[in-house]
Amino acid sequence: MKKYIVKVSNTAALHKAAMICSNQEMSKREIRNRLMKWGIDEKNIVHIVNKLVDEKYIDEERFALCFFRDKIRLNKWGKEKIIYGLRSSGLPENLIMSASDKIDAQEYYDMIEGEINKKLKLTRQTDIFNIKAGIFRFAQSRGYEIGIVSQILNKLLNCEKF
Repeated sequence: MKKYIVKVSNTAALHKAAMICSNQEMSKREIRNRLMKWGIDEKNIVHIVNKLVDEKYIDEERFALCFFRDKIRLNKWGKEKIIYGLRSSGLPENLIMSASDKIDAQEYYDMIEGEINKKLKLTRQTDIFNIKAGIFRFAQSRGYEIGIVSQILNKLLNCEKF
C-alpha cells in the first residue's frame, strides 16, 4: 500500500505545527518528522523549527522535564527507561540529566516502592529466590535502578542484602 504525502504550504505548516506544540510538548525532532511527512523541504523545515523555538512553542528543556514527570506519574517508568526514551528523541545529554535531577527523589522512591509492593502481593511464588528474581525482572523492564529496588526489597521482605 502506498503512502501519499499531502503537500502543505509553509504558512499552513507553521500554523499547524504551532497548534500541535501549544497542545502538547514536542521536541525539535518530533516536529521535524511531522513537517517532513507534510512534504515541507529541508530549508523551510529549519526555518519553521527555528521560528517555533524563538516563539517558545518548542522548548526542549521544558519537554524533557514534562516527559520525565509524565512517565513517572502516569506510566510508572523508572529513570533509566525515561532517559533512554529521551535519548531516542534526540535531546542533548545535559538537558536529559538536568531534567532527571529536578525529579523529587522521595516521590520517585515512593512510586517505585508502591509498584514493587503491588507486584509482591500478586506473586504466587513461595521461594524467596524466585520472588526476588521476578521482582528484579519486573523492575528492569520498568527501568528502575537496581540499587533502589534492592533497598526496597530488603525493607519489604525484611531480609539481608542480596
